[in-house]
Amino acid sequence: YTIGTAAINSLDGTVEPFTSRGGDLEFLFDANGARLSTPEIRSKPDVAGPDNINNSFFGQDDPADSDAFPNFAGTSAAAPHVAAAAALLLSDEPRATNLDVFLHLQLTALDVGSPGFDDRTGAGLVQLTPIQLESFPAISDQNETPDQASDLKMINLSRSVSGQSIGKINGWAEYDWYTFTTSASRLNIRASGSNGGPLEIHVFRQNNNLLSRIGMQIFSSAANIVIATEPGLQYYVEIKGVNTAPGVTTTGDYSLSIRRLL
Repeated sequence: YTIGTAAINSLDGTVEPFTSRGGDLEFLFDANGARLSTPEIRSKPDVAGPDNINNSFFGQDDPADSDAFPNFAGTSAAAPHVAAAAALLLSDEPRATNLDVFLHLQLTALDVGSPGFDDRTGAGLVQLTPIQLESFPAISDQNETPDQASDLKMINLSRSVSGQSIGKINGWAEYDWYTFTTSASRLNIRASGSNGGPLEIHVFRQNNNLLSRIGMQIFSSAANIVIATEPGLQYYVEIKGVNTAPGVTTTGDYSLSIRRLL
């Protein structure tokens, strides 16, 4: 996996002006260099990392810093921080896969910039939160509530779950996952919120070993995402609280429905 990384100034928390703007980008070739029949649309950047950080030899001291150490700025500083976070997660939980780490970094990121996933900071500023595979598998349901996370299966008509909650488990933020395949060509995915929030809904498509985000919204009352689908591919819906500050995540109740569009 490669992780597209934006830079956030560690001294004031602002997005660096030199960080390239991403968005929904077309990828025309697969990992082997073969041209794809249909371009893959991937939202970039994936996350953001800190820059303007202290080091012992490189750069110059920033006057805004309270010490005399040189400060190292740029995505060349931010990207190694994200790589180091991934390495520490793998060291702490060697059973984790690359996909586990990639999703975990996004799902636990601190939302900065525009609310939700944005084209400057991606999912947000990386936070080093331990992976707990027993209670937080990458593609499953952390809370073990009866929301039938893997039972949507083939969707031909409407399927829904209601009265679900996003809270915290042993102090950690909760994430609900749903997975399905479909014979339909277009689907409307709708989430309705109540009693708290706001919450985030993310929609992913899995093609071979690549998981691509194809839709995302933040909602308090309702979110509607229409997606074009392909037979044989696996799709995932994730609902989570919004990370508003380090260790602070919104909670709330929601209902989810997936409806075939004729």
